Amino acid sequence: MGFKVVLYDPEEEVFPILSDIFSVTGHELYYAKTREKVLTSFPEDSNILILPYKDLPLLFEVLKERPIIPVFIVKSKEEEEKIVCCGFNHLNIVYIPFNPLELLNQLFLIDNSAYTDFEKLGFLNTLLKALQEEKEIILTLNAENKECKVSSYPLSSSCDIEQLKNILSENYKLKIAEGSKDYEHTYENVSELLKKLIEEKVEEKVEVFTGILSLHEVVNVVWREYSKGIFRKNLYILTLNENFRILVNLDSILSLPVLNSTLRKKGLTLKDINVIIITDFEPYNAEVLRRILAINPNVNLIGRRKVGEILNLCGIRGIKFRAVEDFPFLSAKLPTGNTLKFVIFDYSPSEPSLAFGVEEYKLLFTGKILGNFNTEDKSLMKTFHRIYFPCSRSLKNNLRKVKENFGGYKVFPYTGIPYENTDEAFKTLENTDCGLDFEYVEDKDISFVILNKVLITLKDEERRRLMDSLAGIVEFEDSVPVELLTSPDTLIEEILRNLREVVNTKESYFSVLKEIDKYSLYIPPPEL
Repeated sequence: MGFKVVLYDPEEEVFPILSDIFSVTGHELYYAKTREKVLTSFPEDSNILILPYKDLPLLFEVLKERPIIPVFIVKSKEEEEKIVCCGFNHLNIVYIPFNPLELLNQLFLIDNSAYTDFEKLGFLNTLLKALQEEKEIILTLNAENKECKVSSYPLSSSCDIEQLKNILSENYKLKIAEGSKDYEHTYENVSELLKKLIEEKVEEKVEVFTGILSLHEVVNVVWREYSKGIFRKNLYILTLNENFRILVNLDSILSLPVLNSTLRKKGLTLKDINVIIITDFEPYNAEVLRRILAINPNVNLIGRRKVGEILNLCGIRGIKFRAVEDFPFLSAKLPTGNTLKFVIFDYSPSEPSLAFGVEEYKLLFTGKILGNFNTEDKSLMKTFHRIYFPCSRSLKNNLRKVKENFGGYKVFPYTGIPYENTDEAFKTLENTDCGLDFEYVEDKDISFVILNKVLITLKDEERRRLMDSLAGIVEFEDSVPVELLTSPDTLIEEILRNLREVVNTKESYFSVLKEIDKYSLYIPPPEL
């Protein structure tokens, strides 16, 4: 008897390939193009759901009703790692493009296995199988002297969720055991358990800079790393005295737990922040500011006038906002007696940016200018500005403004690693061509030369993943590109867009970026 599978495929990436092979093999495929159809027209006797990883919330909804086994359509190594680390295995993963016969074999193994085939199924599949078969079992997970027991009914565990995550992230061993079934940590359903397992734990990465002044500790930096450590965003807590503190930048909601933790270690809360200064505004800053204002409605906000307009459009009104352009001589005297001196930058009408210095301490806080990738490699600072600035004229004009006001200051950029002084940056960035100083690649042969150079630079596993990610626009024969199905400049953009997902380390990313940097071509900025 054939098995029955529900496919949620709103972009029709999988259905055209699977529908034919299901029709000739005797299996049944229930196709759903909308979330509503999955939730309302769910076949009772199907036990597998294929869906894109990005639609994970839909799976949470389905799992509240019944223990379906998911097979995720993934598009990056990062997505695959998250799936495996929460207790699934290779049976739950399909990459696009895929071999339909191989996927059919995966589905057969899932459907045909009993919960006792735990070595084949792995932790979550075994648990879901037991729940499907209405079996009460206890699973014991072991990894390097760590043990956790999980009961299917009632759904509970002997360890907390972080301990369970740690075991699942290692090479754990699984067995079915006996014992008490009523453990301390309980879950309403599998949906709740999976949510907790897959939630990212925000690591506390807090560094205190000392020695800026011989008798004064004034700056704390809290950062969050993105994309395997390639990018780093910084928040700064500037403590000018025990009653006056400035928060520099906002970042995303994921940074709030780290910020709160840092403040708690100093015996403070968000209520103790007097001023927030935004150097570079990003769309998700509005929601972060909303949450801070709910706790500290009296905080003062300083930024470019354009930032105030954006916040007003977002419905954030009645705040104590001061536009930098309204400060006489772009300078502000604080109640502490310190002077803030501002410099405004113009990249484009949609990018309000600024830097400011604390004159008495020679500290400079910048947006993306004088920023860097998450590395101390100075050659990559030049590459960073080449990518993120519209042209050399814009870069030089803004560098001149900084140089005239802040020579020899210690630098705290929004993006990247802080460093000793501006003079080093000026020297590195002299005569840097960037942005539209370069032309788009229009020659297919040149784009293939660059692609081949990238492939050679990558390791075997990384190379395979990059070729898989480009399979829709490039035809390969024996790992050699032979045909381009898009424009040459789009190929370069896709290489860079997929690169940070396919590499194993940031060092690998940087080595490829250095190779691409040797070519005189426009490099589009990746999304941060």
